[in-house]
Amino acid sequence: MLKVKKESQEVLYCKNNFITLNKNNLKKLLFLAKKNKKKIIRLCTHTSRKDKVHQMFIVHPKNYFVVPHMHIQGESMSILKGIVDVVIFNKKGKISKIIEMGEPSSNKVFYYKLPKNIIHTFIIKSNVLVFYEVTEGPFKKQNMAYPKWAPNNKQEVKKFQKQIKSEVLKFKKNDQRSKKDK
Repeated sequence: MLKVKKESQEVLYCKNNFITLNKNNLKKLLFLAKKNKKKIIRLCTHTSRKDKVHQMFIVHPKNYFVVPHMHIQGESMSILKGIVDVVIFNKKGKISKIIEMGEPSSNKVFYYKLPKNIIHTFIIKSNVLVFYEVTEGPFKKQNMAYPKWAPNNKQEVKKFQKQIKSEVLKFKKNDQRSKKDK
């Protein structure tokens, strides 16, 4: 049985010393996420924000907006359930790469290791995305930076989401054309 401590409705910490997760644990996380206002949840398997390594199981619903951001340390991510486009930007906000990710059975990329200072966001394609993220600690808000062009209010977010989805489609079409030309 998994014992957890609630930091908030959206953040849980495992209290067990020896941690194993199974399908039922993931179902429970999905259930708890649905009960939250934002429909998200994070299960931390590290013991505190001060730990040097942060390991988290994270649930996001479709259309959840992750503000484009970068970290001063790298991160890695593995997809357990769902499909997502990880959109990588240059410093000016132009798309430089899209990583189409999905659970291993999808035959898409299911793992990435992102170096520090890479601006990125997610476009979640499935009804829910469950992923495992590992990054360096300790957690400090100043270890994350948002580019000046990133939206910072609800109106800007809606406009940005619509714009970025369109740009992603164009980028993918151009990418496919350039692959055919080679």
